[in-house]
Amino acid sequence: MERRILVVDDDPMMLRLLTKHLRGANFEVLTADNGAEAMHLMMAEGPPLVISDWSMPGMTGLELCKNIRQTEGIGFVYLIILTAHAEKERVVEALNAGANDFLAKPFHREELLARVGAGMRIVTLEADLARRTRELYKANAELAVLNLKLNKVATTDELTDLPNRREGLKRLRNLWENALHEGAPLSCIMVDIDHFKRCNDTFGHESGDRVLREVARTMEGACRRKESVCRLGGEEFLILCPGQSLEEAAATAETIRRAVQDHAVQLETGELRATISLGVAGRNERTATADDMLRLADEALYAAKRAGRNRVHVAGSRPSMPAEPATVSSPA
Repeated sequence: MERRILVVDDDPMMLRLLTKHLRGANFEVLTADNGAEAMHLMMAEGPPLVISDWSMPGMTGLELCKNIRQTEGIGFVYLIILTAHAEKERVVEALNAGANDFLAKPFHREELLARVGAGMRIVTLEADLARRTRELYKANAELAVLNLKLNKVATTDELTDLPNRREGLKRLRNLWENALHEGAPLSCIMVDIDHFKRCNDTFGHESGDRVLREVARTMEGACRRKESVCRLGGEEFLILCPGQSLEEAAATAETIRRAVQDHAVQLETGELRATISLGVAGRNERTATADDMLRLADEALYAAKRAGRNRVHVAGSRPSMPAEPATVSSPA
């Protein structure tokens, strides 16, 4: 238990008497003969209990109480006011000034030590409460960090660090509801890496993982701020395009296709280039739900793959010719 006490009194005899009684009870005593010196000791030493005379020149005991209570950085302090006037009005005035207890002069040693003991028990309880509060705050902070980590694990694809299938579909449905409410356009793009199984079989799964990561990073880099790339699983990805018409999303898809095609994946065995096929669909009279739009985008993706891969196909349109051969080139 903290056993430091600050005694404040402009009367040297009273100061010596209080010090004698308190040190006799094994308390560490700090002394001050005025309020200014007492405030300096409060800031420098931080004693948890103060016994102060009421009537002092300069700063009175009540003013000292108010200053202690109002000074930022001073923690909990138990304040006992000493006075020769014990009228009820004086007691109320002292308590209103911030004092915790009141001791009338002349006092008995036993009463002094009993009130100090009671004050120290409250100081100990307050310190224990503060410690528990800090521990609780720390535990809550650690729990919040853990929850963030768990949420990341639950919503993020481990390999590519993109939103996973569950999170991607959740975002799609949220965007769908917002688009319906605001009457805004909404499109999505389904993406598949061309001949990815051949890449795994030829170069190994470690190289295949590298290709997945590089393609994911390249697609993210080619997207604008509001667009988001999600990994649905395997070599399939979903790109969400809020606020974009079908034509705008098709242009986005073509930008992404070219970015992937132009990006060289560096492997230990050399350089590898991958291509992707993309299917685009938007919210329209054919799509009553987000799942309908996703299905149309998926159908458009497979139309692009049937037409030769490495191209963008828009739901409801004719397949276009690819700009480049649809191959996964071998390392040099």
